[in-house]
Amino acid sequence: MQPIKTTNAMNPAPAKGIESFPTPVIDDVVISEVVNSWKGDYQPLEYGTLWKDVPHAPNQGSFPEHKLVFQQPASEDGQWIKRIWVNDRVNQESYNYAIKYMDGSKDHPIYIRTFIIPRDEYYPLEDGTPDPLFPTAVLAEQEVNRNEGELDSKYVTVTRIYETLNGPVVSSQSLVDTPVGLATGTLSKQTIIGAGATPSGSFNTLQDQITAIDTYKAQRETVTVPAYPELTTYDLDEQLDVVVINERTVIDHNTPYVAPPLVLTSNDRPIDQWKTLRITSRMANLPPVRTEYKTQQFTFPAILNSVVVNSLNLGFGRVPISDDESVYRVGVNQYVSVQPVLRPALSIPTSIRIVTTFYSSQPTPDPIFQITTQNVSFNGSLFAFNFGDVILNNLTIGPIVANSFDMRYSGLSEAISFTASIPNRTTYNSLIGTEVVTFSDVEYYRSGIWFKRTGYVVLR
Repeated sequence: MQPIKTTNAMNPAPAKGIESFPTPVIDDVVISEVVNSWKGDYQPLEYGTLWKDVPHAPNQGSFPEHKLVFQQPASEDGQWIKRIWVNDRVNQESYNYAIKYMDGSKDHPIYIRTFIIPRDEYYPLEDGTPDPLFPTAVLAEQEVNRNEGELDSKYVTVTRIYETLNGPVVSSQSLVDTPVGLATGTLSKQTIIGAGATPSGSFNTLQDQITAIDTYKAQRETVTVPAYPELTTYDLDEQLDVVVINERTVIDHNTPYVAPPLVLTSNDRPIDQWKTLRITSRMANLPPVRTEYKTQQFTFPAILNSVVVNSLNLGFGRVPISDDESVYRVGVNQYVSVQPVLRPALSIPTSIRIVTTFYSSQPTPDPIFQITTQNVSFNGSLFAFNFGDVILNNLTIGPIVANSFDMRYSGLSEAISFTASIPNRTTYNSLIGTEVVTFSDVEYYRSGIWFKRTGYVVLR
């Protein structure tokens, strides 16, 4: 009788999950749970499994939205498994910042925030996004790193640095926001003016704001820049293997549009009545030539190298040549066979080299290697044959003349000629082993860009 399998008791034995609180927010709870792996229904869980989707001991409590982030043996024999469950952290903005000061100015703090965020929910914020608690500071840098611990399976650590802009005055120039991005320019100019004035603008004006002080006067705040920056970013189009240049430029609203070379997209977005934001994406250069290979069934034509003609006279009896039939000749029937010296057609899996080339204007397809075979067949009285569609040089068979004593076709003469195929046999044989073009397609890609796809096969 086999002994009943036993397992070592865990000390201490699993009981209610142990709760810990990793942040100042009491709603952030980490649950450490120990389960046995020797039970028949034990299976390792996928990371991200929700607490509510897995059975637990009655004394374990309820944490329905917690998710599994870590599991490992909790005993030397591997029969007890520790599982760690966490919830997405909440209200992180209330505590997750450190502070330092730009150039020592207490009026310009920099806030360094560290977030724990589900990996599949992370997305980068736009530069310039205000700090969630200190709106005078805006996002200047951001970085994503892995967690070095139990949270690594489902969470990343995101560091965001918010700076108070504009910063302390260091020189006569400062940074201001433009429709394209931060640019060096004149900081706001404040003037006390009479009531009733209306805002004005120009190409270089970012803002002209009038705020009433009382019924007699108002405050005008004007922000201008000497020039707008040009914001350029670069992307890699992996499908085309080419760098795409994205340009954002502020232009006068009357500037005519002239498409740059290799443009993919371009659009103008009015900013105000004086200026427009022009956004253009263009390729840095045409995509490189791309070569691919595929194998498919391909048929190479039959080649007729020569023809062998054999003639055989078959006797069939006496043919009298005198009235009393005392003089006679042996009658014959002539049999003629025509046999080809032929390389048969080859229908075999063949490697096709496909070359794709891009152009900035419509290209011309490459010439196709044309093969026009000849059907070599004949059904005559003296001879007949059918070699099918073949490559051949000019060919004449005959004349073949029946014997004068042939009882059926006495004196009959037959001949047949065939013109050469295109290419003829000599030319085709000289090309065997070289590449020829089997297809060449030209297609429009987009935005004035074309591509040509050409297929090559080595002749057999």
